[in-house]
Amino acid sequence: DISNDPIKYYKNELDAVQLLWDNLLDKFEKNGQRYQKIRSVFQQGIGEYINAGLSAPRFLGGVYFHRNHIGDEGGKAPFVIVETAKQKEALNFLTQYFFDKDAFSFDPDLLNKLAPERHEDFKDYVWRLDRVDYPIHTIVQKMQLYTLYSIFHPRRLSRIHDNEVKGSDVFTMQELFADIEKVIWQELYAKENINSYKRELQKMHINLYSLIIYSNFGFPSDSVSLARQSLKNILKDIYLNLNNKNLDTYTLSHLEYASEMIEIILSAEIQIN
Repeated sequence: DISNDPIKYYKNELDAVQLLWDNLLDKFEKNGQRYQKIRSVFQQGIGEYINAGLSAPRFLGGVYFHRNHIGDEGGKAPFVIVETAKQKEALNFLTQYFFDKDAFSFDPDLLNKLAPERHEDFKDYVWRLDRVDYPIHTIVQKMQLYTLYSIFHPRRLSRIHDNEVKGSDVFTMQELFADIEKVIWQELYAKENINSYKRELQKMHINLYSLIIYSNFGFPSDSVSLARQSLKNILKDIYLNLNNKNLDTYTLSHLEYASEMIEIILSAEIQIN
């Protein structure tokens, strides 16, 4: 039941999706059946991921709203901050299922059997299809993008910022930025190659922090400072990895490009509002 423990519910849902993907060919690759069914079921799992990635972040900086009247027996304040442990649980869930280096791994045989529906319909789907083969990197990137930007929505950051003065033991923006940096750039600390999904995610992360620093979308000033500091930390760790001869060409070229992106962001003029 999602109402009793939403984070546990999301975990169970995505674990079930992973199990379904792992056994998809065994269940649906039958003689005489259509490959389009396999793609349809696979896509249903993508939908579950997107839903969880957009829903779980609401616990970060979240507040409960109570409609008690003053003096009600057992009444609570109108606004009560979501338990710190629950916020950390939500963040751990998101980092593990969306941003970890092992979050996404698919059977190549499965990816080559995700054939699209080619029959015409009233929605003209067949004519709007961008490509016939399955765009796995684009799909994973969308799932991560929606989730990452939901976590760092300016309204959410503002609530986390406000909550820091509403209690003594609360989840902080500093924790959020530190934990996200740690998992998205985990390969730098391990001094290992970065897979293609994570390379896309890391570029996305840099672009997001550029948005926080230089946009006028209402991000709290502390989030701007934390974003700049995080980029400095990442740049320093990139420099330490550029001479690692054990890294492959994809990783090294990505890190060189990422370092240039960050240098440009940090060297740009700071806007004083």
